[in-house]
Amino acid sequence: MESNFKVSIIIPTYNQEKYIGRTIESAISQDYSNIEIIIADDQSTDKTEAIARYYENQDKRIIYFRNRLNIGRVANYKKALNNYATGEYVINLDGDDLLLDKTFISEGIKLLSKYPECNLIVGCKQSKRENGKLYKREHKVKYEIIKISGVEFVTKLFSTYQFAHVGTIYSRSAALSGEFYEKNIISSDMESILRLALKSDILIYNKIVAQWNYTGYNESTIQKFDDAIDNIKWIQSVGNELRKHIGVFQFLKWRIKMKYRYLTPINESLKYQKFLKLKQFRLMLKYRILLLFILSRIKKMYNKLNQEIQ
Repeated sequence: MESNFKVSIIIPTYNQEKYIGRTIESAISQDYSNIEIIIADDQSTDKTEAIARYYENQDKRIIYFRNRLNIGRVANYKKALNNYATGEYVINLDGDDLLLDKTFISEGIKLLSKYPECNLIVGCKQSKRENGKLYKREHKVKYEIIKISGVEFVTKLFSTYQFAHVGTIYSRSAALSGEFYEKNIISSDMESILRLALKSDILIYNKIVAQWNYTGYNESTIQKFDDAIDNIKWIQSVGNELRKHIGVFQFLKWRIKMKYRYLTPINESLKYQKFLKLKQFRLMLKYRILLLFILSRIKKMYNKLNQEIQ
């Protein structure tokens, strides 16, 4: 007998009037009936509220919430999960993203019911950049569905497996007991999902199920850079859990690989910053010199570890 777990589709949004309608429609289009669609509006100042309330009036499964004050992206994630969602399982769909596979939730719940020891299922996504180009992020595995340990998922992240917040269905009870969306960093979603994955086996669903759209407003170069540096915190918090499950050399190799992956694009972006004020330029130069030194040290350590392991 198939289970009928309730699934909360959480749609956090802020000033996304151009996209929110399509996002809601992609949630409505899921062929799984036992869903609630939670729209968590972080004090939008455009027509987002009017559009969301229109859909709320059309479909009783849609519930619209509006924050009294703007609390920020991560705090809005957390509030929606902790205060609004009531389903046994959750999927987070940002207000400008899309669910592409209409059967993802029904297939996902069927698999999670079959393998109750798994806390989550991770599908694949495609990313759409501002220039309209699509980039697919698929798992490098032979089969469409596999069960693996969460440790394998984390240690082989980006080399074999891909992360997709919009393509992950996870247990709400497990998330609530796991300090979800606690860190106010860019990768708070990934940090939370990876820590959850380390607590159980997980399911890999090698199919494009969602689309992540790059539509964010540009912030100042300095602010973006500081945020990117601060984002490295996820490696430490996930690493603290991962090191309990693997050997020291494997752990050090993973940590070096992750830091190199996240620091390299930051360094590259600094090459192309133009028209900076003198103070900003000096700060950028200082950061770049430091990053080049760190990256060179990381690369040497990584090569040394590889030699010792072999």
